[in-house]
Amino acid sequence: MMFDGNCRSISNLPLVAGIGGLILNREGNVIWAFSGPVGSIDAYEAEVRVLVTGLRIVKSLQLNSVFIEGDSRNVIGWTTRYPFG
Repeated sequence: MMFDGNCRSISNLPLVAGIGGLILNREGNVIWAFSGPVGSIDAYEAEVRVLVTGLRIVKSLQLNSVFIEGDSRNVIGWTTRYPFG
């Protein structure tokens, strides 16, 4: 699963955040893609939200294992300390 979350502020407007991810099979083919807005949250929360969303999709697809790839070392490290069940 590849994921990314992002946010930005425009002038005096509130933060605007979005998430996106891809779930690939072993051959590298996309089996699920997702993206969307997540409201006014900071970049760290967007990264957490996209990871949780992706892992829920992985679980719903009944995949036995998942390789996680993203650009937030803290968020990825969090998954090893607090496994999903």
